[in-house]
Amino acid sequence: MPNEKVPLSPTVHLGYLTDDAFIDHVSRARKSIRFVGPGVSVKVARAFVTCWRQLPPAAIELILDAGSDLCRLGFGDGEALAILLDAAHQLGVQVHRQPGVRLCVLDVDGERRIFSPAPRLVEAPGRQSSHIILAPSHGEPLHETIWAPPELAPVPMTPAIVAKVQQELKESPAQPFRFGPAGEGIEYKVSVRRVQYPKCRAIAKASTGSSRSIGAFNRFGYRGTSSGEFSTGWKR
Repeated sequence: MPNEKVPLSPTVHLGYLTDDAFIDHVSRARKSIRFVGPGVSVKVARAFVTCWRQLPPAAIELILDAGSDLCRLGFGDGEALAILLDAAHQLGVQVHRQPGVRLCVLDVDGERRIFSPAPRLVEAPGRQSSHIILAPSHGEPLHETIWAPPELAPVPMTPAIVAKVQQELKESPAQPFRFGPAGEGIEYKVSVRRVQYPKCRAIAKASTGSSRSIGAFNRFGYRGTSSGEFSTGWKR
C-alpha cells in the first residue's frame, strides 16, 4: 500500500500521564521503546529495566535531563537515575542526557505519545488526567477535538469561573521561590492556605516575627494546613 511507511500521528495528552499508564504503554512494546523527558520516577525506571531485559538492550533509547532542581520539583527521582544508569552499564548500553527538556515524548513500536511531565512537588497526576487527549482536527472547533471523561470535558469560560480564580489568588497570592546552593537547603517566601512540600522539616516565621515549627512534611503533601505569610528554611 502507498501509505505503509507514513508514520502514525502522535497522541497528544493534555493532562499528565500517570506512572501506571506510562508503564502500561511500555510493557506492550514488542520492538522498540524511545523516550525523551526531564526525568522519571523510580517505578517507571524499574519498568524500563524490566523491558531492557525482555527486548534487545539497543531497542530501548532513553534521553533525560537529569537535573537536581527538576528532581526537587518532582519531575523525576535521583534514585531512578541511579537505577537506569546501573542497568545500562550492566547491559552495555547508554542513557543520554539532554539539558533543557521540559516535555515528554514516548515512542513505543512507532506509536508516539506527547505529554507534560507532572511536577509532583505541587501536583500529583490524577487517575483521569491521562485520558484528556487532543484528537486530530478535521475542521471542527478546537474544543470539540478534546477527548476527555465527561467530568473533565471543556466548558465555556464564565465570569463566575474568572471571579473564583481571582478571589483565590487574592487570598493566597503566588510567590516566587528559588532553590538555594547545594547544601544550603531551599529558601522562599509564600502565602498559602495549603501547600505541598517534599520530605523535610521547616521552621515558619509568622508575620508577627516569631518562629514556630510547622512539623514534618511528606514528599507529596503537607500534614495539615497553614495560613498567613511566612518564610521557610529547609534543612535536609
